Amino acid sequence: MIADSPRTPREMRRRVLSKATEVFGSRAHAKAWMERPALALDDVRPVDLLESPQGVGLVMDLLTRLEYGVYS
Repeated sequence: MIADSPRTPREMRRRVLSKATEVFGSRAHAKAWMERPALALDDVRPVDLLESPQGVGLVMDLLTRLEYGVYS
């Protein structure tokens, strides 16, 4: 495992929320985004994917794409 990778579901959720807050500009906007189905995630809510490392990876990848303006 990579030294700085999160090890628990709680740490993974915290990391995703931190990234979402960066991307959306506020914690409130980030939390709201996490609760809405995302087209890029096959209409699954990002929060529903945070129980597995693979789901966290999908959400983090989407956040990175959004950060750089790549929506597809």
